Amino acid sequence: MSATKSKIRPEYERLLAAIESGSIDALIVYDVDRLTRTPTELERFIALADKRRTALASIGGEVDLATPQGRLTARIKGDVARHEVEQMSRRLKRKFQENAKDGKAHGVTPFGYVRERLTDDQGRDAGYREVIEPAQAEAIRELYRLLIAGESLRSLAAYLNDRGFKTGRGNAFAGNTVGNMLRRPRYAGHRTHAKQIVSKGQWEPIITQDTYDQAIAVLTAPGPAHLPRTGTQAPTVRDRLMWPVWDRAAPDHQQSPQTVLRLPWLHEAHTANGTGARGRERIHGSDAVATGRSRRYGR
Repeated sequence: MSATKSKIRPEYERLLAAIESGSIDALIVYDVDRLTRTPTELERFIALADKRRTALASIGGEVDLATPQGRLTARIKGDVARHEVEQMSRRLKRKFQENAKDGKAHGVTPFGYVRERLTDDQGRDAGYREVIEPAQAEAIRELYRLLIAGESLRSLAAYLNDRGFKTGRGNAFAGNTVGNMLRRPRYAGHRTHAKQIVSKGQWEPIITQDTYDQAIAVLTAPGPAHLPRTGTQAPTVRDRLMWPVWDRAAPDHQQSPQTVLRLPWLHEAHTANGTGARGRERIHGSDAVATGRSRRYGR
């Protein structure tokens, strides 16, 4: 594992343990900056080497950690190496941001797409692009259709597994995997960076924006929308989209027929009057208020 990573390196820790136990009394490295690239790790190694009188040999030049000059050399090399790492990280982050703004694909190719290599006029490698894989793309469209129609995530996973589809790691699909997959804006043709949509992707979308918006409304609706409900009919898609957040100031038996409900994110709301007649009204604001009793599903 690279010394530039912030993660714990198991083999490096095993090396330190061997030095601490005295089973190793000398160490050969390509260069000091390849042993560690963080000041904290370097100081830890210097202290341990000084304690156990461990000799350090470098192919790039002898470094005697037992002397002040040798430790100074090691620290200077370590600081220079750390500076190089930080500069590289800054350049990579800036490049990732530029690629995101240009709509270039990044990361693991999602289900529904395959990578196609690109070449320039001279036949040299010019990167890649993501193109639709027909069978997988059709399965994706069907997943969105089934989700909007009211199917559970578990049944969507079964749909994929029954047809022999696998995840990128070759595993069977699970409900939460499918849910996370369908939340991806890239299926609607969006490029994201740091969990924000920043541009239009350079690939063909599999679904329309309207389909994606409907699916997200279902996936983010209040309540366990994809859990089976015993003793009652499963809610329809409209029920899920219309799921209200009730202002309950008193227990159910004390509420009047004019209980107030707020629908902060709906475009359309159902209303009910005191006689039970039902109707529909178009809501043009960001907040709507309707009256009537709550329609609850197994609550």
